[in-house]
Amino acid sequence: MDKLNDVIVRAKAACYVGGGAKGEPSRRGSQDLIWSDAEWEYRDSYFGGTNFIGQEVLWLRRTPYWAMNYYGFIIRPDLIDGERAGSTIKTALSGCIEPVGSSVVSNGRVNTGPTSTRARETPAISTGVR
Repeated sequence: MDKLNDVIVRAKAACYVGGGAKGEPSRRGSQDLIWSDAEWEYRDSYFGGTNFIGQEVLWLRRTPYWAMNYYGFIIRPDLIDGERAGSTIKTALSGCIEPVGSSVVSNGRVNTGPTSTRARETPAISTGVR
């Protein structure tokens, strides 16, 4: 389970938070972000902006291994729009992941790897988003 957590943290750091590689849309109208290493492939595929829904999938050696669906919406569009909300979410998530050389540190454990991120122990963000 620790390995899975580490891979998910690396993938999220490289994609949504890190402004990672955009993939070809996997479904009509979707925005897709992709990441991979020697064993793992990750895709975050979502629709919308102010109101959004999406799915993250992680494959291990081309076999589906983990997935998560999510959704969100703006309760007070008179106070914040989709673009500003997205920027706020990225800022909040980047507070959970910080650079640390060439290692990945997640829950206090160090794993060397190509992605340099650190997962801070912070309370979960309960916004219904990634």
